[in-house]
Amino acid sequence: KNPCFGTCPHYTLTIYEKGIASFEGKKDVKKIGLHTKKLTTREYEGIKRAFEASNFFELQDDYPSNVSDLPKTAITYHSNGKSKTITGDELSRPGIVLGLDKLLSQIAASDGWSMNKEKPAND
Repeated sequence: KNPCFGTCPHYTLTIYEKGIASFEGKKDVKKIGLHTKKLTTREYEGIKRAFEASNFFELQDDYPSNVSDLPKTAITYHSNGKSKTITGDELSRPGIVLGLDKLLSQIAASDGWSMNKEKPAND
């Protein structure tokens, strides 16, 4: 989630293999700094299924809009040696991408995060 001219949440959420997640709160979020948590198997598998069902690699890379103050979101997905990033705002992205964004935002807003000083190892 990227910043806007106002008070939009600005953070990076990364979900690693095996369900380890990191949240780096930058501005206008409750958790500032680096936090980590272990997702439940259900959460992690649900995210994987949602990305697979979205045909993420077939979607456009960018969904531009003419509204300059809407926060932009970039979602990157890695699978089977491929990587793709989709960017856009709330008005320009299709429903399937907004659904993925909502799912990831729910993880970011969930409880159970622990403050960290380093990013987790991806093991």
